[in-house]
Amino acid sequence: MAELEVAKHTKKIYKILRDPAPAWWHKLKELALEIFIIVFAVTISIWFHELAEHRHEKEIESRFLAGLHHDISADVTEMMNDSADLALQYKSVDLGSTLINRDSITDDSLQNFLTLNGPLLYAMTLFEPNHGRYEGFKSAGHLRLIENELLGDKIIAFYEEGLPHLVYIERMYIDFKLANFDTYNLRKDEASLEKAYLRKYFVYVKESLALLKQENNRSLKEAREILRLLTPKKFINTIRQ
Repeated sequence: MAELEVAKHTKKIYKILRDPAPAWWHKLKELALEIFIIVFAVTISIWFHELAEHRHEKEIESRFLAGLHHDISADVTEMMNDSADLALQYKSVDLGSTLINRDSITDDSLQNFLTLNGPLLYAMTLFEPNHGRYEGFKSAGHLRLIENELLGDKIIAFYEEGLPHLVYIERMYIDFKLANFDTYNLRKDEASLEKAYLRKYFVYVKESLALLKQENNRSLKEAREILRLLTPKKFINTIRQ
């Protein structure tokens, strides 16, 4: 529509310039009017285009943030469950660390402990973050659409730094435990009772669990902070639709 108006008034300017009859001041007034109309039409056209593009980008942002709320809520639930499991594992390992350092501990008592606490000693958490939506949004170059700068920074830090670090520490811990289960049969009743080894094992596992708990709680805190920033009514309404 704007293109038609521009073409229409451009033709008028051409006719005015070609018409020898009117005085120069009359031509000047008509030319000024036609030029103003063209500039106005182009400006309005650009404004409507930018408005439509902005609305489209806001729709993309709102849909992403609504989906992200769902993803991070699921991550929070999983991390809370992992936190409870890690606390139980740490309690069991802490008890084992105390027992193995007692001079009076007998092989039978140690064997009973390993047997009764086996499920907790070889239990492992395996956190699987819901990051597919974020990765797709990032790959499309849409991270710039998040208008809330604080929210955007926290989302990027969460997915680019926090979660990868948590997963890395968890994988290292799992690899260590799996290697030691195979070597010392810690899953079975005939577990190795080599106390020197078990002392080192419990020290490492206790320290690793403490670090894993710390990283899990840190990621949980970051996730909850993002959810807090996603709580305003406009996001809640988008989620409900």
